[in-house]
Amino acid sequence: MQPLPHPRCPPLRPRALVLGLLRTDDDALGAALHALAATPELLEAAARVVVVDRGAAPAAPVVEAALLPAGLVHTVRAPAADRATALAAALREAVTEPGAEAVLLLDDVAVSDTDALLEAARRAQASTASDVVGLTASTAPRPAPATWWGAVLPLDAVRAVGFTAPEAGDLALAELVLRAEAAGFRPDVVRAPAPLPAAAPVEALLLALVHAPTGMRSRVLAAGLARDLLDLLAFRTDVVAERHRRIRTLLRGPDAPPVREPVLRGARAGLPADAVRLRVRLLLAWPGLRRAYRLGAVERSSAEAWQRRLAPLQVAAEPTRGARGTALRRPARLRLRAWSTSRRGTSAA
Repeated sequence: MQPLPHPRCPPLRPRALVLGLLRTDDDALGAALHALAATPELLEAAARVVVVDRGAAPAAPVVEAALLPAGLVHTVRAPAADRATALAAALREAVTEPGAEAVLLLDDVAVSDTDALLEAARRAQASTASDVVGLTASTAPRPAPATWWGAVLPLDAVRAVGFTAPEAGDLALAELVLRAEAAGFRPDVVRAPAPLPAAAPVEALLLALVHAPTGMRSRVLAAGLARDLLDLLAFRTDVVAERHRRIRTLLRGPDAPPVREPVLRGARAGLPADAVRLRVRLLLAWPGLRRAYRLGAVERSSAEAWQRRLAPLQVAAEPTRGARGTALRRPARLRLRAWSTSRRGTSAA
């Protein structure tokens, strides 16, 4: 018998993908760029490689040493930017790239398996059932968006629901994916070796507040109270005090002005009674906070809102071809209440 031919993977569409890399350090960025340079199929599909440079010193020497094709890499300087801001900077560059259809967002440390990146890009391009494809660690117990270390998002989804939510912190990508899912862009997952992302408990609380079923609030708040008590028993009072400060900020709502609070240290940093009172306040305020965060999410994450926040960022490379193209126009339907329902008539409201 003749051996069956090995099925060939369908080629990626050329110049259809924007790769957004978030810099963590020089070594990781250099390794990521060299891995991309050694993957010609991924480079052929790439319209642009956007490096969001969050370091104190520019990463220009590392980028130049990668020997990528001339004009392919586009560096955005964002010193000390948080994750939500860095992801939004990459999305801003992606939506203005002519001809691009999707964006692949990930940290530079996650570019260890380029075959997984190719698989995610192919699945996003070819599948009619999966519009957003996430990359999660092989060891993740549950492939929820909070465990994703990268994702391929169609630019139609980005234009429909906006960029990242500024208050989502390290879970900004997960929050964006859940908002896209609520608008009808269904997710899929590719598993590959990678570190599991870490997020602060308050960011996980915000994600549950906005996207989890309402009946989950008692379980989420009980888990937070147990974490506080364990930290207090271990004398990690400063950790509890910082968590309580961020929870009080959460309770003020998404549009409240910042308030300077007194710094409490030592025994006054967080007592069990404080933890209980905060959780009771959250339990009572949960429905109102849920509405407030959800109703303003599209406006806070819109391209226009992020354009104002990103104005100070510097571009340390030649402008993209998209800078000379048409400007992003946000559809009028995004003025509607709660999530956009333009794709498949679904809603998370």
